[in-house]
Amino acid sequence: GEQLVFQGNVAQQNGKPLNAFYLAPYLGVNPENGNLLFRGADGLPTEEIDDEDRRFMDENYIPSYQGGFGLNASYKGFFVNSNFSFVADIARFDFDLALLSSPNNIGSYGATTDYLRAWTEDNRGATFPSINATNVTFDGLSDRFLRDASYIRLKNVIVGYDVPAKFLDKTFLSSVRVYGQAENYFTWSNWRGFDVEGLNGSNQGGYPSPKVISFGLDISF
Repeated sequence: GEQLVFQGNVAQQNGKPLNAFYLAPYLGVNPENGNLLFRGADGLPTEEIDDEDRRFMDENYIPSYQGGFGLNASYKGFFVNSNFSFVADIARFDFDLALLSSPNNIGSYGATTDYLRAWTEDNRGATFPSINATNVTFDGLSDRFLRDASYIRLKNVIVGYDVPAKFLDKTFLSSVRVYGQAENYFTWSNWRGFDVEGLNGSNQGGYPSPKVISFGLDISF
């Protein structure tokens, strides 16, 4: 077949979507010993994988849909102006969650609370591997931490009031506007990390968009 070009957890090949994730499917936890299970190249569950077990995923970190919309309205001096952005049908690799989920990092970094539901001899139906899992290093070749990164975000909203001109007739003012503004304040997404926004394939190395609330008073003479 056409030559594969590996680029971390994605691969390029003629005839395939650009930047498609190339990983082995993660199946869950082996109830017998708490190790991770993956689907091998032969289609069977296995605890050990290599590059030969990886395949093209349907997910891609280039979104199928992206855009924005807004609402501008006013009534008796009150007004609201808002802008939303959205990205749909996109996936990213949650490296931060992978770091927090690795038992090899306990004591050096923080740990996810998912460990509270980890596999034990008395909890064989757990969906989180054993803290003593012996094959956790293979999860980097799998889609275990590949996550839906679709979102809708309220990028900016301004709510305010324009003082009617009739109240300013006998003053030295020509207009007065009072308003409050919020940026990046609401985001709707299944992403667990700090910030879902971005088009890169992972969540590392980026600074999250800050939430900003401000108030203003515009006066014209």
